[in-house]
Amino acid sequence: MSSICSQLFSKTFHNTWTVCELPGTHEKVMIARFGNRINCNGEVIRNNNIKNQLEEFVRKYNIGEYHIAEIEENKQHSYQIEIPETHYSQMRENIQYSSVE
Repeated sequence: MSSICSQLFSKTFHNTWTVCELPGTHEKVMIARFGNRINCNGEVIRNNNIKNQLEEFVRKYNIGEYHIAEIEENKQHSYQIEIPETHYSQMRENIQYSSVE
C-alpha cells in the first residue's frame, strides 16, 4: 500500500479528516490534503505522484464521488481530496470490510 493510501487509511480510523459544509447547502464534505511545504532552501518540492496515489485509494475503496484538487501556493504544493459525507461513510465501511478479510 502506498504511503498516501496508508495515511488516508489511518486518517479514516482516527477521524482526522476535515469536515466542511458546502456554502448555501447543508451538505458536508470530508477533506484531506497531502503535499510539501517550502523547505529551508526556499524550494517547494512538487510530488505529482500524490495525485496518482489518491486515485489509487479511490479505486481500491470504490469511492463513487470525489474531487481531487491541485493546490499551488507560494509556500506549498499539495493535492486535496474531497469526498461527500455519504460516500465517506461508505468508504469507511469498505475499509473496515477489507481489513477483516
